[in-house]
Amino acid sequence: MAGHVITAAVGLVVAHLLGVQEWTLGLAVGLSVTAMMLTNTVHPPAGANPLLIMLAGENWYFLLTPVASGAALIVDFDYLYHRCISGQRYPKKWL
Repeated sequence: MAGHVITAAVGLVVAHLLGVQEWTLGLAVGLSVTAMMLTNTVHPPAGANPLLIMLAGENWYFLLTPVASGAALIVDFDYLYHRCISGQRYPKKWL
């Protein structure tokens, strides 16, 4: 969840400060991967968030809906599924 929020925020910051150009797209992805590695929240699919946000011209509201709320719903569903249906422990450990 944190990986998606972090990379979306990086994409929005880079787009806001530097605009959308070929080199800023690469910069945003590189900064996103670095931020995920520094926070130990690496999630490879989240690396596409800056590209999506910058190319679609999204605004700051996009960070809340669908990125943060969507990630939270997925985690909530997984938690309920594993606790109620599969009987397995989820997640194996919290941060």
